[in-house]
Amino acid sequence: MNPETERLRLFVAALLPEETRELLASFVGKVKDLFPGYRFVAPESWHITLQFLGEVPSSSVEDIVEALSRASRAKEAFKVSFCEAGAFPERGMPRILHIAATGGREPLSDLARDVRSSLFALGYGDSKPFAPHITLARERRGTPPNARGYQRTGHRTADVRSAWKDCFDRFLKEEGSKPEWEVKDLVLMRSILRPEGAQYTPLAAIDLPGTEVRSLSNTRTHSL
Repeated sequence: MNPETERLRLFVAALLPEETRELLASFVGKVKDLFPGYRFVAPESWHITLQFLGEVPSSSVEDIVEALSRASRAKEAFKVSFCEAGAFPERGMPRILHIAATGGREPLSDLARDVRSSLFALGYGDSKPFAPHITLARERRGTPPNARGYQRTGHRTADVRSAWKDCFDRFLKEEGSKPEWEVKDLVLMRSILRPEGAQYTPLAAIDLPGTEVRSLSNTRTHSL
């Protein structure tokens, strides 16, 4: 396909290390049956979205990567933690169940701001305010609101938000550990929409402080 006409659905993200995925996968394994109205995201798809770009000409990928490198040039690796469960929207029946950043919010927000500013110069904007979170589950399409509730020992309640928070709090106490890691790079991701859910493919990783780019589609590495 002509790179001038081929379009890719892209976003910029910070990814989770394997040990964090394993910890959260353990949590999901314990609670997913308690929330039958929600489809849980596969662990390999968990990420923190810094900016969603939408449909982008494939010929623009190189310029986007260079802009991301400039945005992260003055950044250093930093630690984050995600120890609070939440839901979107904040009122009414939740459509998304997530966990939110409790540590490292400021450097995450600074990174997202600089990423968005750099890409805005290329004509890519994101109207959604940055909210550092990791989506773990989405409502099942076609599920009536009264069937999305939290269910345990035959009892169902509409208070999904509180039940979700209680489950995560209880899990962290039982485990004695928390989702915490060091963000060392940001990644340009491709999203392909499929009936079973979006499939994500990393295209390039830019290290912090933005002096090295790894082309993940063909494993090439080069410095800027």
